[in-house]
Amino acid sequence: MIEKEFELTLKDIFRLRVVHLRDTWMLYAFMVAFLFGVTNLALNFVGKGDSFLYLLSLLLVLLFPLYFLAAYYVARTVKKETVIFNYPMKFSIDEEGLKVAGYKTATAISWPDFVSYMEDKHAFYFFISSLQAYLLPKRQLNETELKQVHSFLNKNLKKKKNRLLRVISFIACVLFSLAVITNIYTIFQRL
Repeated sequence: MIEKEFELTLKDIFRLRVVHLRDTWMLYAFMVAFLFGVTNLALNFVGKGDSFLYLLSLLLVLLFPLYFLAAYYVARTVKKETVIFNYPMKFSIDEEGLKVAGYKTATAISWPDFVSYMEDKHAFYFFISSLQAYLLPKRQLNETELKQVHSFLNKNLKKKKNRLLRVISFIACVLFSLAVITNIYTIFQRL
């Protein structure tokens, strides 16, 4: 059994927000729009673009950073307004599942109640639905505890996989890259 007490930081909440958004089409849509905007701004820069596309592209390029600013704003608001995030949390993981206790709250979730989990270099994300997750920052764990967590996870949960999303994203990136190359080719042709 592993027991840890910690306080979630603003960075932790921001990362959780970005993980949730990354699992939706929103991030991919913003990336495609940003790349579209950059290529069309390049066309306009050499005088071969359309003024409507120039304004649209400028708007798309400016919107991309707003995606992360919005995620940061939501994380900051959640940290500030959600009482439980402003007090230390006690997190325990064992053969039965996960227990999380915080300010006037306590939750015990058995392994079958989890949908999946995800891991990155900063944390473990334990999903109880597609948009709800518990977060365990890795900075709280030593090497032995990390191995124990991996052991519990491998035995009890499936890792979150977005193969279909990755395949579709890859195809979209390839198609969009072809569009960008075509735009660049058009620029050089008109010079």
